[in-house]
Amino acid sequence: TNTLIYFIERNLKNDNIFELDKILLTLRIDDLAKIYCRLRIAEKKSSKEVSLILDQVKKFDQKILHPEQEDLFRKLINESINIAFYNNYDNEVIEIVKTFDLLEEYDGGIFNSYIRSLIRIKNYEEIKILLKRFINEVSEVNRLRILTEIGENELVRMEFEKIKNKVIEDPKDIKIIDDLYFK
Repeated sequence: TNTLIYFIERNLKNDNIFELDKILLTLRIDDLAKIYCRLRIAEKKSSKEVSLILDQVKKFDQKILHPEQEDLFRKLINESINIAFYNNYDNEVIEIVKTFDLLEEYDGGIFNSYIRSLIRIKNYEEIKILLKRFINEVSEVNRLRILTEIGENELVRMEFEKIKNKVIEDPKDIKIIDDLYFK
């Protein structure tokens, strides 16, 4: 399976995407690997195909996974969320996260994609709930950035006054602080 995935991903850079699709259809591989490969190919072909495959992802029964498939399943979910997010399928991102209970534990990448999708559909209440729930996991600066994006400017100003004298060492946080100064 790993060799096939490597082969597909490596050849996505070429222009023979339709040939990859034909090859994939002839192979006897498990459903998880097939869905993952089809998603990667569809991403290069058309957004309509991506949407159809995301539907398959949401229907995938993770109870039938074998232990050796856990990593590929995680990879499929992460790719699905990323592809859905970058194709502006915000409801798909939200559905995938909820379908697989991906916010039971904090995962920075999933959390950020989920928050950004919530921002785009203007579900600010859920964002506030999540920021409270993951208060210890989300950096203070990232929390302020998110609050600014949802229009909580007064709260951000008050919080900003509290942290502006702290020493901030992370270059990403310094950039976010600089950006916040201009908003």
